[in-house]
Formats: sequence, C-alpha cells, structure tokens
Amino acid sequence: MVVLNVTNLSDIEASISEVGFAAAHDIRIIPSALGGFSFSTGEGQGVDFGGVVKGVWLDNKWLNVTWIPDTDYPFNLMRIITPSHSTETAVPELPANATEEGTWVEGVPIAEYYNSTALKSTSLYINGSWVDVTGTVRADPEQPTVMATNTLANQILPFSGKHYRNIGNATLGPTTEMPSWQTYNGNGPTIQWPSKADGFNSTWAPHQSRLIVLNGTLEGNAGILETGNITLYATASTYVNDWLVNGTYYDTITTSTCLNQVQLNTANGYLYNTVLSENQQFQLDQYGVEAFVEPSS
Repeated sequence: MVVLNVTNLSDIEASISEVGFAAAHDIRIIPSALGGFSFSTGEGQGVDFGGVVKGVWLDNKWLNVTWIPDTDYPFNLMRIITPSHSTETAVPELPANATEEGTWVEGVPIAEYYNSTALKSTSLYINGSWVDVTGTVRADPEQPTVMATNTLANQILPFSGKHYRNIGNATLGPTTEMPSWQTYNGNGPTIQWPSKADGFNSTWAPHQSRLIVLNGTLEGNAGILETGNITLYATASTYVNDWLVNGTYYDTITTSTCLNQVQLNTANGYLYNTVLSENQQFQLDQYGVEAFVEPSS
C-alpha cells in the first residue's frame, strides 16, 4: 500500500482529477514543452511526443501563431500532427498566397524526440514545414516529461470527473484541446476511482491536505529490488470546479510531481519509509481511497 499526501495550495476550491505512482530503478523528470511519460520495463527505449502549445520562445523571440496549409480548420491542423513527417533544417519562406491558401491559428505545433534518458531533438511546424529547432527553443511554461527505466510498478488512478475537452468537433462547442500524438512504453494499469455520484468527496478545500491510497499486488520479476535503491515518483492533478465561465469552457488542470530516491530495507520485507509512529496506524475509508492516521488499538 502506498499513501500519497495530496495538497491543494491554491486559494480556491478544486477537485482531484488524477493521481499516479511509479517505482523504478531510475526515474527522471525532464522539463519540456509538451510533457508526457514513458515507463519502460527494461533499460529504456526512445519515445516521442507531438502536439500544440500556446507559445514558445524561438531564438529569444516569442512565437504563438502558426500558418497551416488549407482552410478546413481544425482538420488541416489535425492532419499535420503526425509522427510521420520530414524535417527541414531551416525555416522556409511563407508562401506568397498564404492568406488565400491557408489558415492562421493561435498556438504552435511542436514535436519532441527522446532517447532512453534525455531530450534528443525538437521540431516546430513553421510556414508549412516541420523544422529542427533543437537547442534554440524554450518552453513557457515548461511541462514535466517523466522517463523511467526498469519500472517495477506504475499506476494511474483517475476520478470519473474530467475537465471539458473537445478536439475538432464543432457540434460539441468550442475546441479546447488541440490534437496530439503520444507514445507510452510499459504503462501500468488505469483504475477508476469512486466519483461524487458514489458518495466520495473528491473536493479539495483551499490549502487542505489529504492522504490518498494506492493499493495492489504486482507479480513478476522483482530483480530490480536487489540493488538496494529505488526511485519513487508521485503525481497529482487538480482542476478548478467552476470551469464554465460565461458560457465558455476553460482547461484549468494543474499537475504537481514529486521524485524521491530511497534505500530498501529487505530484512523484514520492503520498507520504504516510516511515516507512522509505533502507536499509530492507517485507517482507510469505506471506499479504500482516503487514509487517516489513527491510534493503534
């Protein structure tokens, strides 16, 4: 059983949308423009991510609009967000008939390519082509990309409540999320938690801290534990409850991460930490989701 201390530090009421936990021989959080995760069960593999961000700094100049061929937006944007594309080494000239033959959109398509441990290259879609901008582009804000090797455990536990999303379907309302491609290696199970409809309170009051439980058994090759050290990773995402403002949906989701390397004590099982004193124990709620520290009976 793993117990995570999830804290909302904002001054407004929010709800938890997702909590994740991973244990691996090595886990690295790499600042990036897109963010994502790759949990490999071996020594590590390459991975790539692609999508649209609000803006980036390119050669110290702010870039937040993009010209895209064709005028059938958002489908012309969705067509270029694909990992199968050629990459230029220099920014091409904007076509002379760009206004008539294309669309200007807010946001910048970007692609990131990783080896097993680090960011290898970055590409931007500029003036109708993907261009290699490795080393000359800076994200604002940066997002965490998590790269793990020799993963022992990985769980992603979302609540049923999700913030509003719409990708390219005008009949559902305004487009709030741009298309993307994502490649994940060695993902762990995704388990649905109780929702408010089930009676569980998933609301975080301002500055409130709660203990959330991730529980389960994993069978298989556990040779990684013989090293004596393991890296633990935890993440929690929240969103503002009032995400519909004046008829408009906003993506208010915020994610926090934590990384910690610990020494294993294998004398009497695997002991990761000693949160409780000798006269304390964890008491779980009826849903098996929230934990409370109680005196031992």
